[in-house]
Amino acid sequence: MRGYPAGAGGLSASAGGLVDGVDRSFFDNFEEDRMAAYYERSTLGETTLVDDAGYHTARGLRLEGYNFLWTVPGSGFERYPDTDEWIIYVMTIDNWENVSQIWFPVFGDPSNEGDRDPSYEIQIINNDETFRIQSRDNSDNKEDVATDAESDQTYDWFSTGVTYAVGIYRKPSGGVLGGLWDANADYPLESEAIAYIDSADHPYDDGSSIDGIGPDDGPGRWGYRTGDNVTLRVHEVERVEPPEEN
Repeated sequence: MRGYPAGAGGLSASAGGLVDGVDRSFFDNFEEDRMAAYYERSTLGETTLVDDAGYHTARGLRLEGYNFLWTVPGSGFERYPDTDEWIIYVMTIDNWENVSQIWFPVFGDPSNEGDRDPSYEIQIINNDETFRIQSRDNSDNKEDVATDAESDQTYDWFSTGVTYAVGIYRKPSGGVLGGLWDANADYPLESEAIAYIDSADHPYDDGSSIDGIGPDDGPGRWGYRTGDNVTLRVHEVERVEPPEEN
């Protein structure tokens, strides 16, 4: 089951489904003047809603240069990431020359609008060709909680111009999963993943005791960071129910 068109309505029941039947596109009805729905800690680059950035759907968000954006309470978004649901970013990196990382801060404390901690972050590390999840506590102390190195995986590294799905899942019992898929794959199925990482494979703190991001702390914010010399298209942001593997 690959290559879902815009009108497919999400993933099939056997592979999980979008939470509460919401549309798979975040951007289709999103207008330029609603960019205030993000808290922008630092934005030096360009942030543009464009009709040619969509993948499954028509519209998307193009980020050029240094951008740091995330959702905050009162922004008009009805839901934030919660325990027991995947957050999937469908995105294409067009350029990231001389940039070491692209970060997706998710499951951060939504009440903290001044910094990105505490949070779990998906991190795509260009110079080390590593995909990982890191926890940051309230003092911005950092621990890797899930990495492809710990899971002993090898895979073709990110290519520019290729569309991927990158996701994170907060376990009800604490800790996180992360996944990387081809955009047309049946994400978030582990069997379809290019790389699949689990905090249970890592010897350090899984972040579950950090105030603001533990399983009993309720929903969190989501967002992303790009760096200088990066051009990135975010096609969709999806909240997806966990799948059932056959």
